[in-house]
Amino acid sequence: MGPRRQVIEFIAQYAALRGARRILGPDVVSPSLLAAAADREGVERSLGLVRGQAVVELSQDLAAPGIEWRAGEPLSSVSAVQGSFDLIVSAPPLGLCAPGRTHDREYAILAQATPLLSPGGEIVFLLREGFNFEPGAQRFRDQLAESGLHVLSIVAVPDAFYSTGIRAQLTFFSKGNRPRFLFVSQMTSRMDVR
Repeated sequence: MGPRRQVIEFIAQYAALRGARRILGPDVVSPSLLAAAADREGVERSLGLVRGQAVVELSQDLAAPGIEWRAGEPLSSVSAVQGSFDLIVSAPPLGLCAPGRTHDREYAILAQATPLLSPGGEIVFLLREGFNFEPGAQRFRDQLAESGLHVLSIVAVPDAFYSTGIRAQLTFFSKGNRPRFLFVSQMTSRMDVR
């Protein structure tokens, strides 16, 4: 299912501190993450791309009003999105292979969402820890860097999901110059994210 409450609250706080006004959820499995980021004053546009009409209806019932929900295959839906976003957040399904691709689906979604990032914007994805060390992930990180997208910080979240033991991390990306330092931390159940 979706990420734990602690992760959702962390993203909501982060979006508020950044003052994000245009927010994209490029592969929404559970509406809670995007809803938390967009449920506040000052958000001009929030768009969630989901896999089917049933998820659209569920999202409309459960999430903050004002979020635009679109149904369709996220890999093709992202390329149809117009405009730019100052915050792109996602907890895509981890480890699924993307059709016709040699790397994982979450990487494909991240790559397709990158051009929609506005100058000064950031991307936050909940990814598998393998993003740090797997050979395919290294090639992907190099491709992102060539396009100007760099890892800004990593927050390890060992128990990020209710339904799986996959070790995950919140990975923060920014566009532009490579940061001089990489911030790395670990979220624990004892942290107060409020």
